[in-house]
Amino acid sequence: MTHSTSGIRKPAQSAPMTALLVNLLLPYPAVAASGGLSCTQATTLASGMSFATSAEQRKELGKRDAWARQLSAFDRGVRLKNASPTTLDQFLDFAAVNAVPWTAQERAAWQPIVDKLSTAMAGFDLHVPQISLVKTTGHEELDAAAYKRQ
Repeated sequence: MTHSTSGIRKPAQSAPMTALLVNLLLPYPAVAASGGLSCTQATTLASGMSFATSAEQRKELGKRDAWARQLSAFDRGVRLKNASPTTLDQFLDFAAVNAVPWTAQERAAWQPIVDKLSTAMAGFDLHVPQISLVKTTGHEELDAAAYKRQ
């Protein structure tokens, strides 16, 4: 069940939480080009990953990034389940309202996985970008599974 305000579909409290957006906040090519971090300044996955706050999630989902800009009016409309062409602003507003806060139980369930990956990667001299985990209802991706935006 959803609530509608100004034509934007908002998730009901009991909406399933199906999508996970992993946003790379510090893309390596931009850092390398700016003379920033090098491979010798690697961080661990555990230190570079965070669970986005509700405000951060809404900001990331509503961002006018390259991924969002490449969507056609038709594609945006389909994602909103709307037969009319949909503007980028309408889609981004819709995407932003689909952010769902992380629960303490979910954070606790993810942490052992992150720690194991961090340990496994420790022997490699890799640059690990900041990774912000964003949880959504998945409605902005046609109720699909996890996806990544950069």
